[in-house]
Amino acid sequence: MQTAMTKHYFSSRDEAVLNAIVIAAIVLFTVEMIFKVRVSPVEAQNWNMFKNVVLLNSVHLVFPFLFLGFFAPGKQLVRAKLQNTGDRRFLLLAFSAIFILAIFTVNKSLLPAGLEPLRYWTVHLFWIIVPMLHSIRQSWGISALMTKATPSAQGLKNYARVEGKMMLLYSVGYVVLFVFNDIAELRPFQIVPALVCIGFAAMAMLSAWRTQLFRGTNKLMFMLRLLLWPLFPFSKAIQMFLILSHGYEYIALLKKGFDLQDTKVTTVFALFGIFVFYVVIIEVLRLTDYASTTWAAILLTSYSFITISHYFIDSLIYRFKDKAVRDAQSSWMLSYK
Repeated sequence: MQTAMTKHYFSSRDEAVLNAIVIAAIVLFTVEMIFKVRVSPVEAQNWNMFKNVVLLNSVHLVFPFLFLGFFAPGKQLVRAKLQNTGDRRFLLLAFSAIFILAIFTVNKSLLPAGLEPLRYWTVHLFWIIVPMLHSIRQSWGISALMTKATPSAQGLKNYARVEGKMMLLYSVGYVVLFVFNDIAELRPFQIVPALVCIGFAAMAMLSAWRTQLFRGTNKLMFMLRLLLWPLFPFSKAIQMFLILSHGYEYIALLKKGFDLQDTKVTTVFALFGIFVFYVVIIEVLRLTDYASTTWAAILLTSYSFITISHYFIDSLIYRFKDKAVRDAQSSWMLSYK
């Protein structure tokens, strides 16, 4: 049996930054509740620009493509999937469906008037529920990598099962919150699913702390974010800091790949810089009259395709039940001293 060792999945500096982000979120949310204020640094129409550039949302948008194209585990996973006929057909079908959805998302007028309810479910509902569920899944995936990389005994791996149940509860709770959002009589009860999730997470973490499952790791502070997810619909501060922590996680993952000498730093950062510039152009287009032009529609459709595709790709690269994923990700399960 391995002895407990102080290990970190990300570098200690990156984990300190992530911990500071979580603490800041908790403090700001407390201020919001006590003083009945809402923290929002930008106007609603500038939110997407702020989210993608300042809060680093563009980092996690482009990460799965950089991972598959430039890092050894990602390239190994691509080869494994393309060598399997069934996987090739599934991927072709999936990306074809994503492309069609991206077209209808940007060009809503293409749908006949009689299919307006379909547009609601495929566009409005999709862009609200799927990003949240995807973010929960991503956080679970990174947490699972951290758990697998931690050599401090079997306790954390057992805790991963509890964590999975929490994530499922969060997903169901968030959908319930969204469905109830349009029913005025039920709005006072929206907080109930959130409180249930927070209570469940708090009890699980308290139990883990008492039994020293987190001993010798930095997992406890990482897991504190589970207390923030249920508050996402109620607080702009929580939204900002969860998005920021999510983006910074992927910066930390990129740095981890560089530390493992997995790819050329300059190539990846050059492509990332180009993508950020592309995102800025997209957001500027949304705020101007040029959004109605043909070339703007093409750019917006491509952005929609990238966004939806990254949801799909992330659902694959964190699917640890898949042997090809486990084999590919093994090199990134190394942790820091």
